[in-house]
Amino acid sequence: MMIIKFKPIGPMMFRGPGEFSPVARGPQAYATSLPLPTPSTVSGCLATAMERRSAASTAASWSDTVEGALGLKENSFLRGPYLIVNDEVYLWYQEKLVNSENLKILRRVELREALREGKLLDDLLNPLRIERVPHVGIGLKEGKVVDSERGLMYLVKFVDYEATFKTTAIWVAVEAHNFDVKDVSGKMVRLGGEGKPVRLDVVDVDENKAKLYSFVKDFIRRPSDVAYLYLVSHAFIQEVSSGFEKVESGVYLWPGIARHVNDFVNKITNGGADVEYIVGRTALLGAGYDLSRNVKKPMYIALEPGSILKVRFKANPGELIHLLYEKSLSFVGGKLGYGTFLPIQSQ
Repeated sequence: MMIIKFKPIGPMMFRGPGEFSPVARGPQAYATSLPLPTPSTVSGCLATAMERRSAASTAASWSDTVEGALGLKENSFLRGPYLIVNDEVYLWYQEKLVNSENLKILRRVELREALREGKLLDDLLNPLRIERVPHVGIGLKEGKVVDSERGLMYLVKFVDYEATFKTTAIWVAVEAHNFDVKDVSGKMVRLGGEGKPVRLDVVDVDENKAKLYSFVKDFIRRPSDVAYLYLVSHAFIQEVSSGFEKVESGVYLWPGIARHVNDFVNKITNGGADVEYIVGRTALLGAGYDLSRNVKKPMYIALEPGSILKVRFKANPGELIHLLYEKSLSFVGGKLGYGTFLPIQSQ
């Protein structure tokens, strides 16, 4: 197994969903950075470092095209992203970050009961607020000429990891399973918006010492029939344009997220696991821009990072957790890192 590490050089910008152009947003466009890059941003950066580009493709989906560009094999997949600070791991939690060690409190609580008693998820997980740095700019074309369409002022807020943690020992990272990318180690590439540079470092690690996968190995060694699954990255549940049910003539309803997620988990585990409930947030999220087709990728209804699923296994919980981790909790883009989760034993 390999860990692909991106060393930020200064504040970073990972744009969230929504239009940024002044044409859509008015005379002063505004955007704030996500806590971490999405798997689409990471995979695009890797493809650039590997000097590969998605050609026009007849692949079934955008994710198949990206996987082909990266050279991911049948058993290859990425998991993450997450943040390494010194030797600690921080995960995406809403607009904040949470130390992975804080998730272990879930072993000692029944989450739904704790929330009913008035506790907040923030109280349990103790997330960390990220320092953000404002930046004002003017849209320019190549040659430093003001862009007539996007040339108005814009305001963006970068994430500043060094100001947040008071250290420079910080890396954005993903774990690569059955995927050799050692050739890109040491390269300088751009990650995210505003052309921010990062240095790529690739290291071989024992799977028992991998930051994320160690949670899976620990669950396999000490399995439990009930587990909490903490979402590390967005999990795409369904395209916005599909999945509606007819209630009556002219009236359609999109069924609850929990039912779709439960059906998806049932399918992967062949009926061996059920989702009892979900604590978290949903979002409308695009998967980025398809350069090969020059179009935006589809919009999806997604579970946000920091959401927690309570899952009950009917048998072989260790095997099923391993299977779910390999397949991910996202119905598309799982090989790229969407739907990454960490399992925590429950009471």
